[in-house]
Amino acid sequence: MIKTHVRLQRIDPAWVRIDLAVQRSIFHRNLNNHPSANLASHTSSRSASTSGTNA
Repeated sequence: MIKTHVRLQRIDPAWVRIDLAVQRSIFHRNLNNHPSANLASHTSSRSASTSGTNA
């Protein structure tokens, strides 16, 4: 138990850095997409239907 705790502590800074970076990117993505989520889905569906018509 103590060895595992020490090992986790040794790895901790890198994992925390990765976790924070992932959380920050997800948070910014959600922040950017939330207000225009409806517009984004509408635009993507429109482009999908357009590409389907072209194909």
